[in-house]
Amino acid sequence: MEDLRSGSLPVIVTGVLLALPCAYAVTALTDSTSAGFLMLITVGVLLPQAHENHWPTYGGWRDAAWTVAATAIAFVAYLAVFWAIRAVVPTIGVDGAAVGAFLLVDLGGLATIARFGPGPG
Repeated sequence: MEDLRSGSLPVIVTGVLLALPCAYAVTALTDSTSAGFLMLITVGVLLPQAHENHWPTYGGWRDAAWTVAATAIAFVAYLAVFWAIRAVVPTIGVDGAAVGAFLLVDLGGLATIARFGPGPG
């Protein structure tokens, strides 16, 4: 309940609203429901959590804009890594590539935010 009163509400709402269309698009582009589900988790859960833990809260539209930008970066990075894994290791299958892309993009993104982000506000 505290999140609903905190400054992270715009991030949570924007993340949830973007998660479903991103998951659908990833599923359609990769033919993998696993990839779509992992994109749903990335945008709807992990990006808001990363913002709360590693980024200052500005409030309102600036936090929502951060979420849109982070979602676009995560979306493109996830698809690029997914397709790169499939190209380099064609025998891995779509589910293996989905998990690999999820781990690389999410852990790499979190490490990047933790290292180069401004830190929590």
